[in-house]
Amino acid sequence: MSKPIPSLPVAWSPRGRDDLCPDDLVAQSSVERVRGLLAVARPATAREHAVAVLERETDHERRSARARELLDDLPYVAALALEDRAERERAIKLLTKRTSVTKAAVEERLQAFERATEGQDSDEGQGQDGSTHPAVDSVSLEAGWLCATGHRGKPLRLANFDARIEAEVTHDDGVDRRKRYRITGSLLATGEALEAVEVPAADFSAMKWVHPAWGARAVVGAGPGVGDRLRETIQLRSTPTRETVYSHLGFRKVDGVWTYLDVGGSASSVAARVEVPHDLRRFQLIRSTATAADALRASIGILACAPLAITVPLLGAVYAALLASILPIDVVLWLFGQSGTRKSSLAAIAQAHYGSAMIDRRNLPCSWTSTANALEETTFLAKDALVVCDDYAPASSAAARQEQDAKVERIVRNAGNRAGRQRMLADLSLAPAHPPRCLLLSTGEDAPRIASIRARTLLVEVQDVDLNALSAVQRYPELLPHALAEVVASICGHYDAWVAYARSQQAEATRNLSARLGPKAHSRTAGNVAQLYVGILLVSDVANQAGALDAAERDRLRNDAFEALVAVGRRQASLAEDESPAEQYVRTLSGLLASGALWLAPRSASVAAEPPRGARTVGWRDDEWGYVLPTVAWEEVSRALKVSGAGLPVSPRMLYQEMLAREWLVADPDGKHQGRVLNVGGKSKRVLKLPIEVLEGAPGSDAERIEPGPSTTSTSSTVEGRSTDQCDVRDDAVRTRWQRCLARDSPTS
Repeated sequence: MSKPIPSLPVAWSPRGRDDLCPDDLVAQSSVERVRGLLAVARPATAREHAVAVLERETDHERRSARARELLDDLPYVAALALEDRAERERAIKLLTKRTSVTKAAVEERLQAFERATEGQDSDEGQGQDGSTHPAVDSVSLEAGWLCATGHRGKPLRLANFDARIEAEVTHDDGVDRRKRYRITGSLLATGEALEAVEVPAADFSAMKWVHPAWGARAVVGAGPGVGDRLRETIQLRSTPTRETVYSHLGFRKVDGVWTYLDVGGSASSVAARVEVPHDLRRFQLIRSTATAADALRASIGILACAPLAITVPLLGAVYAALLASILPIDVVLWLFGQSGTRKSSLAAIAQAHYGSAMIDRRNLPCSWTSTANALEETTFLAKDALVVCDDYAPASSAAARQEQDAKVERIVRNAGNRAGRQRMLADLSLAPAHPPRCLLLSTGEDAPRIASIRARTLLVEVQDVDLNALSAVQRYPELLPHALAEVVASICGHYDAWVAYARSQQAEATRNLSARLGPKAHSRTAGNVAQLYVGILLVSDVANQAGALDAAERDRLRNDAFEALVAVGRRQASLAEDESPAEQYVRTLSGLLASGALWLAPRSASVAAEPPRGARTVGWRDDEWGYVLPTVAWEEVSRALKVSGAGLPVSPRMLYQEMLAREWLVADPDGKHQGRVLNVGGKSKRVLKLPIEVLEGAPGSDAERIEPGPSTTSTSSTVEGRSTDQCDVRDDAVRTRWQRCLARDSPTS
């Protein structure tokens, strides 16, 4: 068929029968009768023809079959394609009413017809595979419209704008590579430029991006297949360049050279474009006009702001964060203390090393009020960087506390395990996980309450902040990213050597710290502390190379830092001991017994005693032992902890195993059970046998418990044969160096 049929002549058969062909009519009537019928025939619309075919079919299957026959009839499809939009919609509604034919099927058949007929009416090109596409020279501009050649050479209006794909941009976050098209355009009638927009490659072909990007001014023509023709025309008329945009921070090999990506692009001479979410756009390592030595002395000078047990972990975290994806770093540093102790200000000084604008605590990258999903993505994209999550405050209600604890547990556990949540794509395939790749620094008025989460953190209580020293550091924030940039440049210049050095030093520091902390410390504590010590080694080496510290000062700084971190590790062990499930269980049970809420009846029948009013009997006792009913005790302790928003994060079996290890529980002699069988009143009861002093609030002896390390306000260390208190750090060589820098009119004078 060279031309589409504009109309279909319809003649009604006698007696309303539409199943008679002309031969039947000739046989039953005469030729003149047939000629008479054709003489009064009238052009039928596609809708009228559908009515004539379908109106008497009541059976669904037969009606659907007749509708499909119409779509297989090329003259009928041609007539349907030539109708105006309103009449075509009415016909399609009839074809799909009470049939299995869908509107999508009709539209598909119409588009196939359009493609077939356009190939005969326009100057289409044909590809090597025989497929047709509109040649570029078949596109024209008419009356402010971009047009393609349509039926019978008639212009087919595609859009009132001209558009080009300027670049294919690949966004690389180190795990996923997502392609987007950067599109520019202009309105044809006025020549007004439309703003450049980036469209995901997967969304481009549907052309649904036009209105969200360019608004009502940009108009796509109406009609089936127009969007597809416009998409094809834009692609054929474009010659896009190819670009790579990095959507993460941190170390990356670009063009075969190791570099550190920040918002400015790259810390080396390698050209790289970096685009990150809004909260990470302050991460920029800009060198100031000061010397490298002055900048590094300013950074080390934060040790003068508070006792070393506070500032050494903070300084170590700043530089250890650069190695977050290399070692990897899996510790979370947690600063806690009462409101007004300058926790956030100290954290902001550390964060300002990655961008001077973040010296203001109101510009920190994230807070615990953010959603867990947002925090996960931030800690993933901020690769090899320090990220402060500010303002963990105790919630006012039990439900809010549980929600808050769940968020903290999810984020800290992911950081401690270096693992992200597994996700599935729409096709049910697994998407790459987004694990944390930064060092997370949290601040709050309280420490996390879950024991397993505390083991993944290093807890530092903030006290005794020197406000004068704090103000001095805040006075020249531009020096801090300069100091970090010097360390980054040193790593990029000798990347493989630094990686090998950091790993060997971490292993050695872990062994030394394990020996100093002793067997009572949690197995993760020595490794957590060692990671921060590697940060101290890193900055002290670069400071020595830059002339900020001589060899003796470098060694003294390392020694002071190591002793301070030992004290922090011991304090961590003490806090972990206090918050262990066994400690919580025994402390709560002892409190309930002391308050009279629970009662242990005398085991001796000769001793007559009545329980306190309202007390629940939880077991029996004698002079040496308490015999506790496990189910009753577990129920009461769980209820008491739930009131405070806490709970026992272990099963009864695991709890009793920990109590056995601490010798707070006596096992059955056969070793098969964690309790013992007690005969009471002629009946056997399985009970937990505990020393009575444990139930009276004195679990174990002091010698059996880990001694808390020196407090954060008065930790002692031995340096060069003398004992010094950490509060006296403001008089040591590091403090003196910092004061010399402050004594100048400006850092560059």
